Amino acid sequence: MRQLLGRPKILPLIKSLRLAPANIVGHSYGGTTALFLALQHPELVRSLVLLEPPVPGALVGTPENEMVVKEGQAVNVLAFQLDFTSPRPALTCEDLQRIAAPTLVLTGGRSPMGLQQTAMGVARCLKGGNILKLPQATHHMQLDSPQEVNDAVLAFLAKH
Repeated sequence: MRQLLGRPKILPLIKSLRLAPANIVGHSYGGTTALFLALQHPELVRSLVLLEPPVPGALVGTPENEMVVKEGQAVNVLAFQLDFTSPRPALTCEDLQRIAAPTLVLTGGRSPMGLQQTAMGVARCLKGGNILKLPQATHHMQLDSPQEVNDAVLAFLAKH
């Protein structure tokens, strides 16, 4: 896999503060970045907590993929359309299967179905993946369901 993280600031931070292996938490594209970190520098990652990472490659070849694509095409909000169609480095289910770190994937019960399906696909692809749906949360779960998110993250991290 080619170097996709470029020169992220997280690498020198983890190394200089001697935090490795670290528990990494990432929301949305931050979750995707966390997955690339785990692939490219597994020695730096103890565990991952991912809040609805947009990894459409986790659904390729599944029945859910067509539904997610249709949902993305039907959205009328320009920002969401741009986000859904913007070029990004591809991660496949095969890539995710190489990640050994235990991972909790959070999804919101009030998030768009495509984000929920993608989160479930990511959790399925990961060897150590677990999914947790927060029924009242949206994609901005740390804002609209902060206590549930904090409780879930802290409970997971206590185990790892």
